[in-house]
Amino acid sequence: MEKSVLNQICTLYDSFFETEKKIGDYIIRNPKDIVDVTVGELAVKCQVSEASISRFCKKIGLKGFHHLKISIAKELVNSCLLYTSDAADDLLCVD
Repeated sequence: MEKSVLNQICTLYDSFFETEKKIGDYIIRNPKDIVDVTVGELAVKCQVSEASISRFCKKIGLKGFHHLKISIAKELVNSCLLYTSDAADDLLCVD
């Protein structure tokens, strides 16, 4: 099973440089925002350069920022589906 981007960030966090930690912190705290921002907007929010964002993506095993957005969007959809599925199961089990 492929490791999620958020898990990958957490796993590698201690090996990150300060700039990478800023990016990782923002992504972990705001995963929903990542889907809707540009690389430039994320760079401003993290107070880093666009190049740092690109290097960060490669360091966590992605091809670039676009793949980061896609991967996080998939994770968010999957977690939402799991939550919805669990909630539906709970409703079906009510006596």
